[in-house]
Amino acid sequence: MKKIIIMMLLSVATLTANKVIAAEPVSPEPKVYDVVEKMPSFPGGSEALKEYLKKNTMYPNPDACITGRVVVVFVVDEKGNVGDVKVARSVEPSFDAEAVRVVKAMPRWNPGTEKGKAVKVRYTLPVTFRLQ
Repeated sequence: MKKIIIMMLLSVATLTANKVIAAEPVSPEPKVYDVVEKMPSFPGGSEALKEYLKKNTMYPNPDACITGRVVVVFVVDEKGNVGDVKVARSVEPSFDAEAVRVVKAMPRWNPGTEKGKAVKVRYTLPVTFRLQ
């Protein structure tokens, strides 16, 4: 008798859970493109981006004598805002944190477009750390 009651309760719980899941509205997230007709661009172009990185990137630990390239991946949204910043290739935690900080502090980009419409685009940027 106990087994039948437990089975019935599990069946009711399963049916109720299925109804709740099915009743929730599903709003699809806008697609994030990897390649579009017109890729996003930094205001002023690639030379301005290089200059921005040069002026705003601080060498985290000069005593460490470490050099390398942190590869950062981020999304430029439809309005040109930079977000969802992640390290794709690490050098050392303090260098990774500095690369992420500099990218998050960037001004708005010119958004990428697909079929004449501004869209979210994933962008990869290497940030190089060198002692001089």
